Amino acid sequence: MGERNSEVAMDDHKAVLSRGTIPYEETCGVESDHPPTQGHTEQGDTLPCDYSTARKGDLDRHMAKHTGEKRFICGMCGYRSARRSSLKLHMGKHTGVKPYKCDHCDYSSSYKSDLDRHITKHTGEKPFLCGDCGYRTADRSDLTVHIRIHTGEKPYKCDQCDYSTAQ
Repeated sequence: MGERNSEVAMDDHKAVLSRGTIPYEETCGVESDHPPTQGHTEQGDTLPCDYSTARKGDLDRHMAKHTGEKRFICGMCGYRSARRSSLKLHMGKHTGVKPYKCDHCDYSSSYKSDLDRHITKHTGEKPFLCGDCGYRTADRSDLTVHIRIHTGEKPYKCDQCDYSTAQ
């Protein structure tokens, strides 16, 4: 197989990007000089998706999504995460470090996503729209719960009887 670089293009495939000297297969199983990781774990099991990478660490991190493995544990409260960076952000809740500050009031947060949600209280922005009835909300999870009115989905079920609820 010849040399490849980031300019390689193929008719029916997305381009193979080069990270260092190891080809990185973005979405397909294009031939590689390196052992294939697409669709297989180290043990030879088939992955439940089409994820592909040339780096073992990336595959391990991706596999945690399928296995539910959360090996990073907070020593203060038992919070578990699949990613070290998520645990580091979580630790801000215990240390009081809140780097994300609101320009409109005294609110601050450990998480940027919490600040973004808070700011909608000042702006009145409601970017999440129900396609069935026009309901708008500032919070994506509120829209998810709202949509269950239309679908009739009730994912929370009692294990003692037939009762179920949407939220």
